[in-house]
Amino acid sequence: MGDTNVPHLTTTQLLAISKRVTTHRPTYLVESDVAANKVRLTGISRTGLTYGRWRLELDGGDMLLQVVIGETMYTERLPESFPYRFDRILNGVELWAKAMNAEELKDYVAYNPHLGHLRPESIMNPAEYSPLGGVPTW
Repeated sequence: MGDTNVPHLTTTQLLAISKRVTTHRPTYLVESDVAANKVRLTGISRTGLTYGRWRLELDGGDMLLQVVIGETMYTERLPESFPYRFDRILNGVELWAKAMNAEELKDYVAYNPHLGHLRPESIMNPAEYSPLGGVPTW
């Protein structure tokens, strides 16, 4: 997955994004909008509620990343010189899929109090989310 300056996302990159997301979230619970220079993902519930969005767009040599989890938005502009940027983006999209599962569990437990012993934080604590994977720096 090189970081070569291409005006579009490669098939290999799109497949890598898809594999990372579907490792943790069923395909039917992720709406996608894919074009040559962008990927937009929306995490939805079985009833159609939106839990978050993940968007990657190419802008010349830069990559623009915008992530929404619940009511929190993260925005990053990754210049071409950013080290290992696509690998880090893959780590972030994988964590985003886990965060969608945590948001769904939080919603489910709210309507099913007898499941109150289940903690969404055991799947993914949204406070620990990082758009580029790893430990957040803020």
